[in-house]
Amino acid sequence: MVKILICICSRDINKLKVTLESIIKLRLSVHEKIEILLVDNSKNSNIKKYFNYLNSKKKIKINYFYLPNRGIPNLRNKCLREAKKIKSDLLCFIDDDSKLPNQWIKKNLNFFKKFRKCSIISGPQYSSKKNVYHDLLSPKFKNFQKINWCPTNNVMLKKDVINKTTITFDVRLKNIGGSDQLFFNKLSLQGFEIRWNKENPIIEIYQNDRNNLNWFIKRIFRYASSSVIIDKYLFGSLFGAVRSLMKIFYYIIKFMLSLIFIPLNPKLNFLKSLNYLIRSLSIILGFFGIFPKKYI
Repeated sequence: MVKILICICSRDINKLKVTLESIIKLRLSVHEKIEILLVDNSKNSNIKKYFNYLNSKKKIKINYFYLPNRGIPNLRNKCLREAKKIKSDLLCFIDDDSKLPNQWIKKNLNFFKKFRKCSIISGPQYSSKKNVYHDLLSPKFKNFQKINWCPTNNVMLKKDVINKTTITFDVRLKNIGGSDQLFFNKLSLQGFEIRWNKENPIIEIYQNDRNNLNWFIKRIFRYASSSVIIDKYLFGSLFGAVRSLMKIFYYIIKFMLSLIFIPLNPKLNFLKSLNYLIRSLSIILGFFGIFPKKYI
């Protein structure tokens, strides 16, 4: 029997309902069992009421925890602490605004069978409706590729990973984001193999407020700013600064190349060029300690 524990942090009952319903509909073999670990960060009791309702239906076991502390790293660390107490073979992180395809578990289990040394699997997250801003900022890797980090919106890892390490999500990044990138980078440096399963995406529930230029610019600024801090934490002040400088030159070159191709696809290549320009400027600002004040 393979037991899979799916961790979710939430404070939005409407999005969470869609996510949990997709988990209930996952196709499992007789040799597979799933449980949910839910950390509630809402200010009302709607999530707990819904949790009690689902448990009364006995469709799936949900381990419920309430944590008032704000900040995504705090919630994810609560997941890690409680997950260590629950017997399971595999641990998953997904967002509360996602829908899991019904073959999601099966495809990842087959992936682990193919790459037996792999400890962590991640994959794409696509918007349920067309959103060029979201698509441009989503991580993109080749199928089966070894990677150094992954987001927590689509990840499955062997339980031994968290049992063998004391690495946690860094709460110093709670206001800017990027704690998942730092977390998995640290695991990668410790020798845990991470691979990309391009053929097993998760679907993000479409959010209209994320389909505009303002959100796009703010999100790029946060991504690039957090990378300055992450490089410093991973490699120290000197080598971290060198890596950030290399990124600035890389993004400036990509910016100029994107400008050349704007006539071929004006909107897409304009957004690409804007992406690279803001990233380079954000890293420069990061050298002077100018960072976003609030997670976006």
